[in-house]
Amino acid sequence: DWLELGGAVERNFSAPGTSTAVQLKMRLTPSVEGGCNVGAVVGRAHANRGGGEATYLNGLFTCNLDGGPLHVNLGANRADGGSTLKTWGVAKEFGLGAVTAHVEAFGQQHGKPTVQFGLRRELVRNLQLDGTLGRSDRKAVFSVGLRLGF
Repeated sequence: DWLELGGAVERNFSAPGTSTAVQLKMRLTPSVEGGCNVGAVVGRAHANRGGGEATYLNGLFTCNLDGGPLHVNLGANRADGGSTLKTWGVAKEFGLGAVTAHVEAFGQQHGKPTVQFGLRRELVRNLQLDGTLGRSDRKAVFSVGLRLGF
């Protein structure tokens, strides 16, 4: 209930390349209805085509508000042999019946922010489908994902 192991595979179609990541997400304080909680994520990413390896760490802050949670993330990532770059993110979720919508913005030091919106829905117990559409550096970005819970 307080610990999540995640894996990701990302494919970039504009400059063909594939990235992978594995991460551990921990809720450090209990989630409270109408209140806030904190957590942390630590992970390791690999990008082929010269992208290298990087380690990242994020602090998570969530407030369960009327209409849906508000999430704020602050962190850093460091490419092997490189400098540490600060990261940030903010997202607001909205319940829309059987689906949950969100709008978010996130970025990295010296980079342009990404702004996107998305939807997610639980298809069957412990199987979630999600998708996002947005803009990053004047380019359209999209994602489609599956989440399997145990």
